Amino acid sequence: VLPVRTFNSDGGGRYEAGRRDQVAWRKAMRDAEPDWILALFEQEGHRFEARNLATVAYRVAKRGGRRFSKDPRICRLAEECVSRIGDFNAQDFANISWAFAKAGFPATGLFESIAAEAQSRLGEFTAQALANTAWAFA
Repeated sequence: VLPVRTFNSDGGGRYEAGRRDQVAWRKAMRDAEPDWILALFEQEGHRFEARNLATVAYRVAKRGGRRFSKDPRICRLAEECVSRIGDFNAQDFANISWAFAKAGFPATGLFESIAAEAQSRLGEFTAQALANTAWAFA
């Protein structure tokens, strides 16, 4: 179980995990099964930072592939990503778009939101992040 108790408010209602919790998160996500990751998202996703949402999408796609494409939690993940689209950085866009494209997750609205947001922020993308994002849209 991930520690979710030591969060510091950024003043805007979002919470930043402490350093120890961030390390625990990375270790747990590296080896976690996709179903466990989605269960954690379902239970605690409202507290996740944008980068955690990107990690959920990436890890589920990488370890679970298409077998989760019809899981209703994937639709909720896409909706949460759309609602937080302005919070993502260029690497998050690359990871999310790669994950949803690679695993065949249904997310037309998410891709439309990423396209609209990314256009105004192209200067933030590294060549690799831009290439990965473009691949997902191809």
